[in-house]
Amino acid sequence: MSQMPPKNPNHSDAYAWTQTNNCGQACCAMLGGYYNHGSTQPWVIDAENDFLHHPKPYGNTTGASTLQYLLREFHALNSNYYVGNGPDDVVMEGARGRPVIVGVRTRMQLTGRPHWMLFVGWDGNYMYFHDPGRSRAQDGRYVRYTVNQFWQVWNNQ
Repeated sequence: MSQMPPKNPNHSDAYAWTQTNNCGQACCAMLGGYYNHGSTQPWVIDAENDFLHHPKPYGNTTGASTLQYLLREFHALNSNYYVGNGPDDVVMEGARGRPVIVGVRTRMQLTGRPHWMLFVGWDGNYMYFHDPGRSRAQDGRYVRYTVNQFWQVWNNQ
């Protein structure tokens, strides 16, 4: 699921993508769909977007406590958030079959903007993420990064 740019009609799609801050609620919608039998109702996505787009048309940046609120209020999911856990903790949750929303940086680059992705698996070599910061053409499903790439970004935020 790509984050949906709440585009101002006067702005180009390219500009909207540089301004949007919807990665957190996109991850919540994906996680909600996973735990609620594969589907997130369109009204839930609209409600999340409305909640976060006020007062900014391109969405507000979201902290972990806001994501916890969205998961509880819009997806009926209880969650916890942890600060400072390492990639091993994230990988272990994935190995238990539990996707994890992680705060990283865009494209897993130290110079990227703060960004939320959904960690969905590990094959022993690569960590796999659903990255809502990629357009449909770029396909953000199962984007892979090495544990080392994740660790560098995680440790240097």
